[in-house]
Amino acid sequence: MLVHERLRFGEDPWEFMSELPTTDELVVLLLRTDWIDAHGGNIRDRDWNNDVLRRIALEYPPLSTTVWQMMRPASSGSTTRRP
Repeated sequence: MLVHERLRFGEDPWEFMSELPTTDELVVLLLRTDWIDAHGGNIRDRDWNNDVLRRIALEYPPLSTTVWQMMRPASSGSTTRRP
């Protein structure tokens, strides 16, 4: 769906494909959204957000590497995309 929408607006896929979140990143974001819906909270609160992401990493070990990459500050030189 993300690719389709961007193509509809005439964007060149060679320019935006590297900006799209990975499948694992999408799964983590959906799990985080489910947690927010179930428990409330403020997504803009960095400490609270990191606590939710840590819980996801503990509950879903195969996603832990993705979670840790998503928790890295953008200034650390990480190449992980942020949706």
